Amino acid sequence: MINFNKYLFFLRVLKLWNLNFIHTLLILFLTTFLFAQAEHDLYLYTSNDGTTFGNPFHLVDSADVPSMTQDTSGRLICVFQNFKGGFGSSTWDKLGVVTSTDNGVTWSAMSILNISGLPGTTQRPFDPTIVMTDDNKYRLYFSYCPNNMVLDSTCDTYSALSTDFINYTVEAGNRYGELNVKVIDPTVVKFNSQWHYMTPLSTPPPTPFLGGARHATSLDGLTFTLIDSIGVGDLNYKWTGNLMNNGSEMRFYGFTDNVLGNLIWWSESTDGSSWGSYTLTNITGKDPAIYKGSSNYFLIVPKVPSTVALQPLSNQNLSVKIYPNPITNTATVFLENLVDQWSWTLYNAFGKVVQKNDKIKTQHHSINKGDLSAGIYFYHIHSQNMILSGELIVE
Repeated sequence: MINFNKYLFFLRVLKLWNLNFIHTLLILFLTTFLFAQAEHDLYLYTSNDGTTFGNPFHLVDSADVPSMTQDTSGRLICVFQNFKGGFGSSTWDKLGVVTSTDNGVTWSAMSILNISGLPGTTQRPFDPTIVMTDDNKYRLYFSYCPNNMVLDSTCDTYSALSTDFINYTVEAGNRYGELNVKVIDPTVVKFNSQWHYMTPLSTPPPTPFLGGARHATSLDGLTFTLIDSIGVGDLNYKWTGNLMNNGSEMRFYGFTDNVLGNLIWWSESTDGSSWGSYTLTNITGKDPAIYKGSSNYFLIVPKVPSTVALQPLSNQNLSVKIYPNPITNTATVFLENLVDQWSWTLYNAFGKVVQKNDKIKTQHHSINKGDLSAGIYFYHIHSQNMILSGELIVE
C-alpha cells in the first residue's frame, strides 16, 4: 500500500508539489485503472451438463462482471458493467443489458440501465446481479460506494427494482454491509423459499486475505442475515461469480487463480453453508454468469481478456489411457495422440492440487501413488488449447 504522506513529502523535495501535477497524476492513475477494466470481452458458451462447454459466441466487448436471469416471458437478460464507448462517454462505466428471446441464440443490442434514487454523490453502481422477484419484477443487486470513487469500507450491496428491466428505482437502505470492510461483487439466488447471498470475503487491513466468501440469507430478498463464511483458505479458488438454482441444490460458479490457469469451476450445496468439492470446467475466464434452462441446458458467460483467442478447451484430438486404474503403487499415463508438450494435474476431492507435472514431451508418463490416501481423485491433462478430465482411483 502506498504511504501518501511520504509520497507527498517526496514531491515537495523534488519541488514538484503543485495542484496541476497532482491532478495529472490522479487522472493518469484513474485512466490507467479504467482502461484496464475495458480490456475484457464477454463470451457465451453452452453445455448439457454444466461442466463441458462449447460453441463460443462473442456476446459483448469491453465489459465486466455479468449476471443472467430469465423472466416469465422466457426472455433471457444479461446485465454487466459496460466499458464500451470510450473513456468519458455517456456509456462508459455504466451498467448495460442485452436480451435474448430464443434461448441465447441471438441477442439484442446493448441498452444502458437507468437507476434513479441512488444515495450519495458518486452515482456509480457496479458489479450487477439480476434476479426475478416473487411478484415477477426485476431486482438488481449491485455494489455501491455512496460518496467515494475508491473502493473502501463504505462500499456495500444495494438493490433497485424495475418492471421493464431497463428503468430501476433504488430500494431504501443497503442489503448487506459491514463496518470497516468493503463489500463488493454480490450474487443472490432464491433456493428452497429462501434468498441466499454471497460476497467474496474481505478483511480489514492489515489482516491477510483468507479467500472464500461470506454467506447470508433472507426471507424477502431485502434484509439479509450473515450465516457463515465458506471456502476460507482455498486461495486458488476465487468465490467471485454467480449462484444458480439447480433444482435439488445450489451451484456456485467461480474461477481459479493464475496457478490453475483461470479455469472456471463449480461447487454444489443444499444449504449454502456446506459445499462439495471443486469441479473444474473446460473453459477459462473470470466472474462467470450462469443460467440453467430446461432439459439440462446451461449457458455461461465469463469475462476473458480481449487479446485471448477464445476457444473452449477440447478433447476431440486428444485421448488418454491410464493403467492400472485403480492404482496401488505406480501407473502409466499414455497419450494415444502424440503432442509436442502436455501437463498432468491431479486434484483431491476438495479441489486441492496433489500432483502436478508440466512440460511433458513423451507419450508415456509414470505417476506414483506416493503418500496419497485411498480414494477418488480427478485428473486434468492440458495440451495447447485442449484438456482431458477423468477420475483416478487410489487403493
